[in-house]
Amino acid sequence: MILGDHQMNRKALLVLLSACVIAGAAGRAAQNAPRQTTWTFDRLDTIGGLPVKVDGNPKVIETPLGKAIQFDGVDDSIYIDQHPLAGAEQFTFEAVFRPDGGAAEQRWFHLAERNPATGQLFTLKGSSTQDANARFLFELRVINGNEWCLDAFVAGPEYSRALLLRDKLHPIGQWYHVASTYDGKTFRSYVNGELQGEAELAFKPQGAGGTSVGTRMNHVNYFNGAVRQARFTPRALTPDQFLKIPRAQASAPAQKPAGDYLAFAGSYTHPTATTTSASKGIYAFRFDSRSGTLAPLGLAAEIINPAHVWASPNGKYLYAVTWQSPDKMDTVAAYRIDHKTGMLTLINKVSAKGDLANQVVLDPGGKLAGTVTYASGTFTLYGVEADGRLSEPFYTDQHTGKPLSPRQPGPKAHGIVFSKDSKFVYVAELGLDRVYSYRVDAANRTVTPLDPPFVSLPAGSGPRRLQLHPNGRFLYVNHETDSKVTVFEIHDGNLKPVQTLSTKPDDYTGNNSTAEIVIDQEGKWLYVSNRGHDSLALYSVDPGKGTLTLVEYIPSLGRTPRNMTIDPSNEYLILANQNGENVVVFRIDHKTGHLTPTGSQQPVPQAAGIAIVKVQ
Repeated sequence: MILGDHQMNRKALLVLLSACVIAGAAGRAAQNAPRQTTWTFDRLDTIGGLPVKVDGNPKVIETPLGKAIQFDGVDDSIYIDQHPLAGAEQFTFEAVFRPDGGAAEQRWFHLAERNPATGQLFTLKGSSTQDANARFLFELRVINGNEWCLDAFVAGPEYSRALLLRDKLHPIGQWYHVASTYDGKTFRSYVNGELQGEAELAFKPQGAGGTSVGTRMNHVNYFNGAVRQARFTPRALTPDQFLKIPRAQASAPAQKPAGDYLAFAGSYTHPTATTTSASKGIYAFRFDSRSGTLAPLGLAAEIINPAHVWASPNGKYLYAVTWQSPDKMDTVAAYRIDHKTGMLTLINKVSAKGDLANQVVLDPGGKLAGTVTYASGTFTLYGVEADGRLSEPFYTDQHTGKPLSPRQPGPKAHGIVFSKDSKFVYVAELGLDRVYSYRVDAANRTVTPLDPPFVSLPAGSGPRRLQLHPNGRFLYVNHETDSKVTVFEIHDGNLKPVQTLSTKPDDYTGNNSTAEIVIDQEGKWLYVSNRGHDSLALYSVDPGKGTLTLVEYIPSLGRTPRNMTIDPSNEYLILANQNGENVVVFRIDHKTGHLTPTGSQQPVPQAAGIAIVKVQ
């Protein structure tokens, strides 16, 4: 009996030791297996207890969900030296974010395996631009400027799958939860818990690496918007297990702009006679003058090539020209503004009296409207009725003459500005290197060219747009062709040139042409946009002489800065980058004239003219 008990105790001991070994192994396996990890993007020095590398100037902002990091879509990004799903055989990758529009393709959350041979987190495949590293990606596609769809992507050795469904669209400017999951067989993607796409996948676990947020690991396809939170789980969760965000907060903009102004952006629906863009016409936004924030309202009016827009002084009406209409019968259109929705209702259209109408301007009294045509070289005036309707043209001047330079092909009228008292109007004639002066009578709708009718600029100047100093004594004209700006003294409508300066750096040798010119309401700072150098030339203005002194060149944050305006509060400059396809808001420093981006950018395909009105 004693021997039997000893044998039994020995067996029990062996069983106990085996159990301990198995338990220990299981414990070590559990310890080494990836765990669920949550990152909250509420600071820029550490996230999830890990140090952060910052590029550009991302900002921590307050949102209804708590603090989040905002990215500008230009060069903002952060990097964390960890791949939180490394080693996972199954996974759930979640993020809470707000897309604010911008570029068509944005790769905003990238988990990358480190190349074991090189240690790099991004490796090109031979001569191609494709990444050879195993990786997870959240991407988005901006559609028609105001909607987006998710692109969830995962790739590695012998597997690669993108879940991109362009018919699953969501409004920009709101908070969303997105997720991708893998259960050992099927790869799925979700937005706010709703399935977007799924596909079978032979996934293999990825190795250790790093994470980039705000851009792809190789610094391309930057993200415009904000990221609040991310969670990484080494198993496949179901939608009821996902991170939750309150429904009301998810469906509302993170920063609720007061929207005390409406902003309208024209565009080029047909940039050339044979090409089209994604644009459909005029886009509307609410603009908060306290924060410098634009919030999209959508397509306000469908119209061909609304290259330039102008608001009536009373803020009730918007006017737009059509550039290069297919039938070469360009028009000027009048719209009634719905201040609750930002939508536009057509009142009427009238002939532009020429081809390639490029600007429409109302006089300060709101009684007259003028337009110019680039291909025909005409300047035309209309009456503005009490209901915003445009009269038929009552005056058209067909410019004629021989070009001063072989660089200029002939009459090409390109800009208009009225004097503060509406008694004079000045017109830039790009093709003939002239600035015309006219005396006008708004009440009787009569026009008389001055004698002499114009002043000439040096051959090949290409005067394009004009701005008056607030004191009415000086006129500023930017030259499209030779990238300069000229200051004129005004004497009873007659012009006397007193200064000409370059708008681009002396050492810049690339192609450049100027586009727009604006001056702040105090008459202290003048800005000219450079297309090519892609900058705004800033000048200080001498209050007595009206002369200019170059201060600096400010990056436009987009290619081909075409049109710009200063908002009625005189605190912000709003810029339309045509080939950058965005509208950017800058805050004006009244002491230095310097422009600082507010972080608010909105996508507008082939963006053109900008106009702002006070909400009524």
